[in-house]
Amino acid sequence: LIKFVASSYREKKGINIGVIKLRVFRPFPEKALSEAVADAKMVIVIDRNCRNTLYTELKSALFTHFIIEKKGAVPMVMDKIVGLGGRNVSISDIVSIIDEGLEAVRTGRVEKSLEWVGLKDPSFNPLRDYIAD
Repeated sequence: LIKFVASSYREKKGINIGVIKLRVFRPFPEKALSEAVADAKMVIVIDRNCRNTLYTELKSALFTHFIIEKKGAVPMVMDKIVGLGGRNVSISDIVSIIDEGLEAVRTGRVEKSLEWVGLKDPSFNPLRDYIAD
């Protein structure tokens, strides 16, 4: 689904956009991912894991690669957690995520670096709220 939407943006809007599907998490492919996004202005992590582990690992790898090794400017990074509770991820969800990323590139600022997409009650924030004592 994500690959389909990305190719649609490339073909219809002429926007250079790519997709990386991570097949192995451990050992984390720091160098390969950092090199793959070396020319990117924005990296959007779309994850089904509510603990945002991939986002955290990727930001750490990018910091190490770009800042410590002095390889250039770190791309902006956003994390969108989708499909929680088995919910379907729609094309419109992916389109809105990509549009938000493009807007961040235009403005030079990421409004929400971490967001849960498709929740029934958007007022619930797992970082702030809890369900029971």
